[in-house]
Amino acid sequence: MPFVSGYKGYEIAINTLKYLPSQYYLALIGGTHPNERHDKTIDQIFKLIIKSNLQTRVRITGFVNFEVLDRYSKNAKR
Repeated sequence: MPFVSGYKGYEIAINTLKYLPSQYYLALIGGTHPNERHDKTIDQIFKLIIKSNLQTRVRITGFVNFEVLDRYSKNAKR
């Protein structure tokens, strides 16, 4: 199951998105791990998205099952 963790490079991805043309979007897939309910990573991600004015270009899905995860992977342009 995909979970949001601070070590996964979200800050780099969001900061990079600022420099890409507007047709590029970012999907952050996953939610907070049940054992880490007090993790501030999601809050930090939201703050960075707002500070970077990327609210319309970043989607945080929360938890998704493997079928939905597979659809995101297949629909990503490479």
